[in-house]
Amino acid sequence: MKDIEIFKKISNATTTALGLPEDILKSKSRKPDICLGRKICTVISYNKGIKRETIASLLNMDRTATYYYTKIHESSFDSCIKYAKNYTKALLSVQNFKPNEKVFLEKVWLIRHLKTFGVKNSKKPEIIFTLTSGKIKCDIYSDYYSFSDDYDNIKKAIEGYNCKLKWENIK
Repeated sequence: MKDIEIFKKISNATTTALGLPEDILKSKSRKPDICLGRKICTVISYNKGIKRETIASLLNMDRTATYYYTKIHESSFDSCIKYAKNYTKALLSVQNFKPNEKVFLEKVWLIRHLKTFGVKNSKKPEIIFTLTSGKIKCDIYSDYYSFSDDYDNIKKAIEGYNCKLKWENIK
């Protein structure tokens, strides 16, 4: 598939997720929903390997805007619920995941989910837990003292998700 075809698929998925008309992302409008769509489309396209110049020309914007959108993606994903939900919805439709399959699409969400179950990195790591969910891979560090508690908490946290857990000693 060529970059332009991949971009059009991403653009259509984004406009569908936001409920916007097709090809509206190319406009110069500064309405919040359209700007949000441009930001989501840019980040997904860049993560799929499309060049910044191509993205900028297809969205009718500056190449430097693509740098800005990719730079603020993680903080927007972490702090703005509307951005996170729509980004996830668009990414799910682009990656063709099954609707019943529960996977983590971003490492940030996996770490946040683990924190709600009391899992955090140890200051003196001796064991490494490796979690894999979809295409996301996350390492959590533990020590011998809290190993069993961390293991149980991680098992509870990933219950019902398509997530694999492995652990090994750090040497």
